[in-house]
Amino acid sequence: MIFSPNRKRMLLLLHAAAFSMMVGGCADQSTAPLVGDKATEAGQPANAVVAATTPLQITNLKVASKRAYAVASALSAGDPRYIDNSSHTVAKPVPAPIQGQLYIRTAVRDREAAPGSSNFLSFDVNQDVVVYVAHDDRLNRPAWLKGFTDTGLDLLDTNTSAKFSLFKKSFAKGTVTLGSNVATTAGSDQNNMYTVIVVPSGGSSTPTDTAVSNPQQQDPPPPPDVSYPGGVVPAFPGAEGFGAVALSTCNRRDIEVRAVTNLNDAGPGSLRDAVAGSNPSKLTYVVFKTGGTITLNGPIEIARGCLYIAGQTAPGGGIQLRGPNDPTHRVPPISFPRDRSGHDVVIRYLRVRAGRGYDGGADDISITSGYNIILDHISTAWGNDESISISPVKLTLRGQGSDHITIQNSFITTTLATHSTGSIIGSGYDEPTISAISLIRNAYIHNTHRNPLIRRVCPIEVVNNVVYNWRGRVGSTNGESCVDFINNYFKKGPQSGADILEHGWTDNMHADPTLYMIGNVVDPVQMDPSANQRDLIHYYGLKTGPLPASAFVSQRQARPQFPVRSILSASAAYTAVLANSGASQRLTCDGSWTDARDALDRLLVSQIERRTGPRGDAENDNQSDYGGFPTLAAGTPCADSDQDGMPDAFEQRYGLNPRDPSDAVKDANGDGFTNLEAYLSGIAAR
Repeated sequence: MIFSPNRKRMLLLLHAAAFSMMVGGCADQSTAPLVGDKATEAGQPANAVVAATTPLQITNLKVASKRAYAVASALSAGDPRYIDNSSHTVAKPVPAPIQGQLYIRTAVRDREAAPGSSNFLSFDVNQDVVVYVAHDDRLNRPAWLKGFTDTGLDLLDTNTSAKFSLFKKSFAKGTVTLGSNVATTAGSDQNNMYTVIVVPSGGSSTPTDTAVSNPQQQDPPPPPDVSYPGGVVPAFPGAEGFGAVALSTCNRRDIEVRAVTNLNDAGPGSLRDAVAGSNPSKLTYVVFKTGGTITLNGPIEIARGCLYIAGQTAPGGGIQLRGPNDPTHRVPPISFPRDRSGHDVVIRYLRVRAGRGYDGGADDISITSGYNIILDHISTAWGNDESISISPVKLTLRGQGSDHITIQNSFITTTLATHSTGSIIGSGYDEPTISAISLIRNAYIHNTHRNPLIRRVCPIEVVNNVVYNWRGRVGSTNGESCVDFINNYFKKGPQSGADILEHGWTDNMHADPTLYMIGNVVDPVQMDPSANQRDLIHYYGLKTGPLPASAFVSQRQARPQFPVRSILSASAAYTAVLANSGASQRLTCDGSWTDARDALDRLLVSQIERRTGPRGDAENDNQSDYGGFPTLAAGTPCADSDQDGMPDAFEQRYGLNPRDPSDAVKDANGDGFTNLEAYLSGIAAR
């Protein structure tokens, strides 16, 4: 049987991963050899062929922690570097001495690695080798690395601008022992950021996959799931910030798929039934078999855990939720209850637009309480209070707090007069606290203020957002808030005043914030991101004037488990948000992304670009001021023979079985995401 080089390489990776499972990360366990033994297949003594061909073998891999480090083969551009973060891959060019060689995938973070240990990692080699260590230049070099020679070469990473210097040292046949890293700060878990490459002495680059055994009439078993920081897999590829841990309390192999087949407010096949009628003991994925507008007579309440609403699966023009056609309604289309029962929730690619109702009556999305929540690529409009808020009810009403929430890549727009405000995030002293919040790459458009209002939240990060056409001020802080304002783009519109950010010192909020501010710009008055950021905020209320120097810090305060992978400059964020945020795409039946931005969001982008839009309340009082609710085509649902949430076309594309629902929870490529999650993310399943 003949295999292509890529097929051979994949087989070797699978073989290596299978042995890494045997390692279990324990110091008293060992792997079998990485490469297969052709001598045994041919009925010859194993040592006879090994002596003749001497393929490099790495065996007996031991790690002094509970992590299962993995041996992999044929290092080349695009290969993953770590076992716990698939976003870090090898970038071009790969230095010639290590191109195509065996390497060991360590962990970015290993909490049980003893910082500075000299015998943390060991393995056996069957011949003399040169061991290369690619070490992150941002970290202190551990003492054991001083015995290595700096080659002057770098192993580049696709996900960071940091340099990983290549150090090398020769080792004789036998056991190679390496140490752990040195933490960046005391107590940090970032203490194992290196990659190990093992090369035969003399620099032989003969492909080691020539010794891989051919499978016998069936594919080899899939590799194990990738381990992520703390053992947590993010909610989906691209999930960032504090809410990226959504689904972390759920069993992602015990699922239920419920399909929305009509646009009714309630009843079988409705969105309300898909959410409320789902099995609370299972992770529930809600997929859509129709596009269009769902007119709601009451909120869709998220009073359960482990729920993924996949608006990106809707055919045609996608899905839009709106309130009733009643100018006195107080219906927030989506709400979370006060008791933290809404948790581990993912909502993606929905349009949530309440429509004209009672002034000050309801948000588009109201998170009263909850945790582990991520909203991604949402388009909101025409709320009658705020648009999206994270705000509890009072302690006397048994309100509970919220934490670990991300709102990313979303349009938060056009809340209606006379209460046209973007977001309240936080609480008063008589309310539960809010913490661990991320706002990333969102566009706040045509809201007079509260873009956002942050009240007693610590920490919260506001990164790469765009705010356009505010009136009184962009946003404000109150109380002891800890806020990182990073590389945001504030663009003045027809109604915009001079104020940018304000900190309220009021009767019930006597406290200064703690602010980290960098790279923010105001178009057109302060376009230099290196200009004095302290000029962008001042007091209002019982105090006026600039904030004291003590309110500003020089280091970031928010440190989520899954941080923003690529923080853009403010100007680059402006371009990216306008191009990609909001409910801008949907999935086709084969798992490809296609454009799905509707007429309202296209209008809003055009108004930002042309610096037009409402100049006051009279032009922002009703959805009719923007052409009304867009009409969204129903489209044609994708065939899904086994009703596992993955269309037949996607399963056929990646060699899955369209008549086997059990393959939805399998992980064909070992990246940590199930096959169903691969479809919902528009990525390859194999």
